[in-house]
Amino acid sequence: YLIWFVVMSFSIIPAFAWNIESVFTDIKNDYKYYDELQYLYDKWVFIPDTNNKFNPQSTLQRDEFVWSVMELSCDKCIHPNSSINYVLKYQDSKDIFYDITKSNPYFYCIAWAKEKKTVQWYWAWYTCSNWTTKAWSVPFCPENSIQRQEAIAVLLRNANILTLEQANAIKYNSFEPYLQKALETQLTITKANWTKVTYKLLEKDSNWNTHPEQYITKEEFLKMSFVISKIWPCS
Repeated sequence: YLIWFVVMSFSIIPAFAWNIESVFTDIKNDYKYYDELQYLYDKWVFIPDTNNKFNPQSTLQRDEFVWSVMELSCDKCIHPNSSINYVLKYQDSKDIFYDITKSNPYFYCIAWAKEKKTVQWYWAWYTCSNWTTKAWSVPFCPENSIQRQEAIAVLLRNANILTLEQANAIKYNSFEPYLQKALETQLTITKANWTKVTYKLLEKDSNWNTHPEQYITKEEFLKMSFVISKIWPCS
């Protein structure tokens, strides 16, 4: 069944917000996802890189990706603004992933995501893109880019739209249930000028392919995140 969400809104930008063109040096007010980026910046899902850029066509790294997904559910996990609950819970943890240390600002985000089972983890002996590997041990691979199927799965799990258990009941250890659910999920927004815009969480190309193993850009993740944040809002 098609999941269709309709949101009536006079504006998706809070009046008090910093305009994103003053935050991201590579974003202008004619950017096609300007309003969506503004909305998610205000929710702290996206922040500038060290060069004050958004880099919409760059790929997402796994550690940054997990942090953004956690922010969508209002989980404040990035250091130094980590929730005290996460600090108390994981400050003495020594066995999260061998390639993640507490010096990583996303340490608490990754620890919580692992416990929630929202991320599709690698297997023992796996070699990361930077050639990190360890016998008998499972890595996190913070520098790996995120595939489309993984992004979809994590977003749907974290929003409780399709849990790991529900997906496995359909087809065990497969991304297919997530991809099908994403194809059925779309959102319609009425903007301030009363124009309606429809967003699809996932679309097929002209050859009816979703290219599930393709690495996604920050721009594509921006659109996905906007859909999820409106379907599953938090405060």
